[in-house]
Order: sequence, then C-alpha cells, then structure tokens
Amino acid sequence: IWEDDWKYKKDIVKNLIRGKLGLHTNKINARDCVVKEIDTKIAKEFCNTYHIQGYASSQVKLGLYYNNKLVMVCLFSKKRRLIGGKPKEGEWELSRMCSPFDAHVRGGASKLLKHFVRLYRPKTIITFADLSVSNGDVYEKMGFKKEHIVPPTYYWTTMDIRLPRY
Repeated sequence: IWEDDWKYKKDIVKNLIRGKLGLHTNKINARDCVVKEIDTKIAKEFCNTYHIQGYASSQVKLGLYYNNKLVMVCLFSKKRRLIGGKPKEGEWELSRMCSPFDAHVRGGASKLLKHFVRLYRPKTIITFADLSVSNGDVYEKMGFKKEHIVPPTYYWTTMDIRLPRY
C-alpha cells in the first residue's frame, strides 16, 4: 500500500482489500443488469470515487446498471501513442474498470466488454493490470492473453504525492 494512496484514497484501498478477501456485501449478477453509455461527468465522478488511478480520458464510457443504480464502469479509449507507435484504426485500450465499494458484479466485466465489441467492432483491445493492486486474472477470465510483464517503474515524490516518471 502506497503511503499517499492510504492518506488520500483510504476508502479505495480498503475496498481493494475487501475485494481480495471476498468480503463485498452486495453480490450482483451481470445478467440482471443493463448496459448504457454514460457521459463524461458520470464516468469521472464514478472513477474518481472508486478507481485507485481515478478517471482516464476515453472515447467510450459504458456503465452497468442494476435496478437503475450504476454498479460498474468500463472506459475504452483509442490506443495511446505512448504505448507503442502511432495508433492504427481499430486499436483500443480498456483503460478503466471499477465498481462501488460494496458491490461485486459477477460477469460484469465480460458483459461490458462484449457490449463494447458488439458496438465498436475493434480489431484489437489491450489493457494493463497494475501488479501492485491486481494480478490481472479478471482480464484473463475476459479472454485477454498476457503478453508480457512490464518491469517495475519508479516515481518522484513532491509534497508527499507520488508522480509517475513521465
């Protein structure tokens, strides 16, 4: 657990721990949910509240609703240039995926991914797992193949906040 995450994002860190321990109190089946495109404001608020890295700019924002309540969000963006060369048509990145603190949405990630594929017909989709937070098994369950592990990076700190090397 990074010190700044504990200091500034304690609720998110606690939720990650609860999830790893299987202690989410609200278990929801994706088949009981409806997929809807959501606007930037809703996506930002949701991701900044429930994702350790916060919101990421994206072209496609999908929400999963259970009884008219937003219970999961997936953000898809065109492949970033920084990931390797100039992006080609049809290359996408799943850049964020999260759900509320009390919810575990069984099959939610797969349902959102299938919806995205059906609507946008991507040639490729990539994603990343921060191994300090997750082992990435959810992506393998969704059909992604692990290509390689990126070596650990370094951070700068200023006024007790971690900044990426970029």
